[in-house]
This record gives sequence, structure tokens and C-alpha cells, in this order.
Amino acid sequence: GGTVAAAAIGPRRLAHGAPRDSVLGLTVALASGEVVRTGSRMVKNVAGYDLTKLLVGSLGSLGFVAGITIKVRPRPRTTAGLVHTFASVARAIAFVRRIREVDLFPAALVLTGPTLETAFEGSEAAVRYQVERTEALSLELGASPAGRPARPSDACRLRANLPTDRALYFAAGLDVPGFAYAGSGVVYLLVPADGGTIRRLRIAAEAHGGRLVVEDAPPGAEPAIDRWGARDPAGACHPQGDLR
Repeated sequence: GGTVAAAAIGPRRLAHGAPRDSVLGLTVALASGEVVRTGSRMVKNVAGYDLTKLLVGSLGSLGFVAGITIKVRPRPRTTAGLVHTFASVARAIAFVRRIREVDLFPAALVLTGPTLETAFEGSEAAVRYQVERTEALSLELGASPAGRPARPSDACRLRANLPTDRALYFAAGLDVPGFAYAGSGVVYLLVPADGGTIRRLRIAAEAHGGRLVVEDAPPGAEPAIDRWGARDPAGACHPQGDLR
């Protein structure tokens, strides 16, 4: 329920989509005590407003998710992962763009500075072909094999959602550690629980047409940070502009 309410994603969103793409129906307890059901067990089930997709990602503001109907996929027969480090972030971004242009279908692309983690899944023959093709492309751009980059565990985790064509450039221009889900427009940043730093990064994300929220924070950090920022800075949903 928490995953659906927060619309939480992982690196394989590139292949499988976000939670709202897999949720067919919900059972939700409203603040009034009523229990409502949305959607059905069929994929084509919407005749009017799609309440299921409205509730996914609503962060519990509309009701408590008590039951979920989801569509499932078969487990892939084979999976494989590659980690490459490039001479610069620009080279790594060029590699991502190259992968997206050719006949490759990665399940995940995670960029951490000049290091790119790539995952493939599917039949054994398909995965083998894609791994070999990716290795050949990486050599053209001067990549070298690398270990998985370290990520601090005691920092605030910020999530920025941006247009896919701007996400990598946003991440590359920052002076804080983080990683980007290339192809999905999602960037995670790991920073101290400092309100000024979070405000600065939020302004940078909005300048790129995105939004930034604090997805997780260490115990005791809540008073020093603003998790959400302005809810509706353009005033599209409220005449006062900021829904707080």
C-alpha cells in the first residue's frame, strides 16, 4: 500500500513503468470510514474519470490503500548487469543516448557521475546479444569496467522528476552526490539535512521544468527541512498559489 500511495519506483521503471501502470484496481478506506473500490480485474475498465490513477501517488491524502489489484508479468528467464566508468559525465551521457538510439532495450540505466549501471532482462539469447552490443559501444567511447559506486546511507534522499531530455544534464551540473534513472526523468540526490541546500536544489530542478521533494530523511531532520516545497506555485489549482 505504501509503495502505491507514494508511487515509489526503482531503476527498472524504464522497462516496466511506474506503479500506476500496473495497478488495475484499489480498495481504499476514506476519512469518513467508508470503504470504496475502484477499477476492476480487467485492463480496459475505465468508462469515466480514472479514480485508480488519481489515488496512486496521492500519498494517503485521499484515503488509506487497503487492497490492490495488479497485473503481473512473468519473471525474466535471464538477467545481466554491466557497470562502466567514462572519462567524463559528458561521455557517459553520450553513451546513454547511443544506447537509446540503437536496437537495445535496457531494463535499467542508472547514472552516478561518470559511472553507468546497465541492466538487461529477457531470453538468454536476447540478453547475450544486448550485453555484447553494449560492451562494443562502450569501448567506442573509451569506457572501462568498474565496481558499483558507493552511496551514503545517512543523508537525505531527494527525488527530482524532470523531462527526460533534461534529467541527465540537471544531474551532471550538480555538486552533490546522486544518481539518475536515465530514460525515466528521475534523479535522486543524497545531501545533508540542510534546508538551504535543499532549497537551492529545488530551485535548480524547477528551472529545468521539474519538481523536487525530500523522499527520505534521517531521524530528527524533519524540523530543518521542507519536504514538499510549494504545492502549486503557478496557482493552477488554488487562487493563492501555494497549497499548504
